[in-house]
Amino acid sequence: MIALSATVAVLSSIAIAMLWWTLAGFPPRGFFALQTAVLVTSLLCTSLLAYRISRRWLPMSIALVIVALVHVLGHMRRDDWMPYDIATLVLSAFGITLSLRYLYATRQSATSHVARR
Repeated sequence: MIALSATVAVLSSIAIAMLWWTLAGFPPRGFFALQTAVLVTSLLCTSLLAYRISRRWLPMSIALVIVALVHVLGHMRRDDWMPYDIATLVLSAFGITLSLRYLYATRQSATSHVARR
C-alpha cells in the first residue's frame, strides 16, 4: 500500500499541474487526451487508497469515481468543464494530503517499532 500511496502523490501532483495549465492558459488540443488519462488514473488510485485506509472514506471514494467517469464520458465546451476542473483540482489536493499522511503515519509506526526493540 506504500507503493499505491506514492503513486497517488506523484499522479496527483502531475494532475494538479495539468489542471492548473488548463485553468490558467490555453493548452493545445492534444493535451486534453493525456490530461484525461492522468486525471482518471489519479482519481481511481486515490479512490482505492482512501477506501483501503478506512471504510469511512467510502463516500469520498464514490465521489472520486464519479468525477473520473465525468472526465471519461463528458463531452462539453471549455467553459462547461471549468467547475469540474476546479473540483478535480481540490480532489487531487485531497489525494496528495491523504497519501502523504499515510506515508508519514507508516514511517512513524516503523520508527517507533524499531525504537522499542
